[in-house]
Amino acid sequence: SNFNNYDVMWILIDGTQEAKLDLADATASYADGAAITPIPFEPGTIYSPIEISYGGSALTLGVDYTIEYSGNDALGTASFTATAVEGGLYTGSISGTFELVDEPAYDFTWSFNENAGTATVTGVEYHGVNDAFDMVIPGTVEHDGVSYTVTAIGDKAFGGSTPQGGADFVGSTANESKLKIRSVVIPSSVKTIGEHAFSGGSDSAVNNRLESVTYEDATTSQLQTIGQGAFRSCGNLTEFTFPAGVTTIGTRAFQSSKGNTQLHKLVFLTKDPSLPSSIGTTFTFTGVGFDGQEVEVWGYAEASRVQQLASDNSGSTGTGGTNKGMIFVFHQIEEPQPQGLLGDADGSGVVNSRDALYVIRYATGRLGADGLDLSVCDVDGNGDVNSRDALYIIRYATGRIDTFPAAQQQG
Repeated sequence: SNFNNYDVMWILIDGTQEAKLDLADATASYADGAAITPIPFEPGTIYSPIEISYGGSALTLGVDYTIEYSGNDALGTASFTATAVEGGLYTGSISGTFELVDEPAYDFTWSFNENAGTATVTGVEYHGVNDAFDMVIPGTVEHDGVSYTVTAIGDKAFGGSTPQGGADFVGSTANESKLKIRSVVIPSSVKTIGEHAFSGGSDSAVNNRLESVTYEDATTSQLQTIGQGAFRSCGNLTEFTFPAGVTTIGTRAFQSSKGNTQLHKLVFLTKDPSLPSSIGTTFTFTGVGFDGQEVEVWGYAEASRVQQLASDNSGSTGTGGTNKGMIFVFHQIEEPQPQGLLGDADGSGVVNSRDALYVIRYATGRLGADGLDLSVCDVDGNGDVNSRDALYIIRYATGRIDTFPAAQQQG
């Protein structure tokens, strides 16, 4: 303990016993040190949100540690283990969990009419990790303890009239979320879709991601008005259904140009010969590559106004001036005549979640018509087989409904 008796002292440092820091003393968090909190789960997403830091300094994945996950692709508790890279500065490991919960990864913004008890959805803020998301607009919303009925989608709520680099699409989470909407389900209570509500912008050479527009129940939808430019430049939208009460379709509501449109099917559910009563130069497709392309117009035998729309645009240039060279061809909707058990897509004799899976695969192009019985798949009775039918089948299979809308229509 006393080295005063030594003139010279040699100290040997053994470099083979380098001290390492134990990851057990490290900190696990989300990006930028954010606390681990529940994450809204989006189907089809694999979540890898964990980052490791030591003493306040972020460690490098692949250099300082590797990480393995379990249960990070489904609802419930996911786990992780971060292990030090051999030969690095650290040793040991750290483990933990995080929750994937059944909540939407987005929040809507609203305006309220207190006197009427109604609400207009004015925008959405997406907080998820994907490049695109699926959105369901609720039919009611609570504000200050009062329930409001959602009756309108506001002007530019999920779109804009500027180019995509313009003010309608930048500067806020809500604006930046507009171009990430892949699909939307509109509640039956909505009566108005505002101007440019879903528009991909005035630069028609580029589009938003919107691929699908469906309804909570197309047969009971109260939709009446589709505003000017509402779905302009939505070049990934392949078909659109107009509920029976639609009276007005605004100018350029479905305009697209420069060869980017995929819209080829229009379904009108009205049997009123006078509806839609107002159709502007709605289906204006301009630019190279449109001449001779066919648009299917589906409607009932009684719907003479719809048939006139198709007739006016049946020529190579469209005598009605609303299609700019697209050829509209009318197809009559036949009343559904199911041959088997309604909802039994796979023909097994029972309606279960497997039938819903078959319908989803068909609606997204992953299963051909030969793979299921289409005659029993249109359970909402709107004349088409899509994701809404799958939702009804799930509800039926889990006991949340005891009949399908198509069965009610048939009496």
